Amino acid sequence: MGLFETNVQMIGNRTMMRTESAYEYYARSERPSIASIRRVLGEWYEDLPEESKLDVQKRFRSPVPGQHEGAFFEIYLHRLFTRMGFELQAHPDVEEKDTHPDYLVKKQGRPCFYLEATITRDSSDDVAERQRADQVFETLEKLVSPDFYISIRVQGAPQTPPPGAKLRKKIESWLQSLNYENVRSTFDSGDLEAMPSLLWKHDDWRLTIEPIPKSPERRGSTDVRAIGMTLPPVRQLSLHDDVKKAVEVKNKYGDLGLPFIVAINVTDEFRVTKNDVMNALFGEETILFDGKRALPGPRRPNGAWYSGRGASNTKISAVMVYPNVTPWNLQDREPWIVLNPWAKYPLNAEAIRLSKFVPNHSDNALLEVKGMSCNRFLQLSEDWPGPDD
Repeated sequence: MGLFETNVQMIGNRTMMRTESAYEYYARSERPSIASIRRVLGEWYEDLPEESKLDVQKRFRSPVPGQHEGAFFEIYLHRLFTRMGFELQAHPDVEEKDTHPDYLVKKQGRPCFYLEATITRDSSDDVAERQRADQVFETLEKLVSPDFYISIRVQGAPQTPPPGAKLRKKIESWLQSLNYENVRSTFDSGDLEAMPSLLWKHDDWRLTIEPIPKSPERRGSTDVRAIGMTLPPVRQLSLHDDVKKAVEVKNKYGDLGLPFIVAINVTDEFRVTKNDVMNALFGEETILFDGKRALPGPRRPNGAWYSGRGASNTKISAVMVYPNVTPWNLQDREPWIVLNPWAKYPLNAEAIRLSKFVPNHSDNALLEVKGMSCNRFLQLSEDWPGPDD
């Protein structure tokens, strides 16, 4: 019972399609880099506790992004902590609770702490909107245009399924009406505001399509993707809110009697930063200013660990916040690890051999303690997952 199915139809070395699930692509691609991912994740999966394998396998194979990503993150954490010398018991029973943390982590048979894995995801509405958009973009990849690629600037999001095939025909007709030499001259001049454009609307979704002239050598070729560039809509980042909610949601097991670590994978294209993590835990930063200068002010009392009522969620001893670790970047993603100064069950900082922020109660400050990299334990190559040629 392996992590990946073996009786699947392979798809060669093509790139991943927009509407294709991550698991489906990993299972069927023949690219050498994907074969490396299959091999390594398959090996890591085999080391999981037997009682958790079926559940992890089902979720890893799911076409639902959150299910697949959550299962991958559990596999990753199990490998990391076992390589640090721990033993992990999956889904331990908790007194008077029907739910179970992901792992009870032990050292030489002695319970040390509980570990919970979670991810941040867009809302179901956001996911549905993105899926509708991806279906259109995948249709547009098939448009026939011997002279031009296209650039797409996006505003808003589709609330209902857009007519992708109808839009593709409209763009093909518009591109055929353009004079290649004139567009090429304008493009080469750098006067991008003078480039022709086509505006298309559906619901509150607006696409501005612009031509990108193919090089003389590529003119007439239709064997590459038509979309040369997609500029997504501007959105407000709230990564610290995502981290805060993840911490608060996981404060559900009551008194575990041991330290409790919540590991969070922030699955966002924008990488979470130390400031995001600290704002999420201790409250957002403020600025004080007068007529001459600006100075750091006190934090707002709206953090997961410190609110207007004082210390909060004290049963969570530490967080490990990852900036979107995926099978593609296993070798270079490091978490922000922060220990809770007000934890009911403080975590032994020396137990985790990675870099971390540790409370110094004598100075009322967090100290950064340098440690080893995750890849010191994972031992993957620097160019992971390797070349495809």
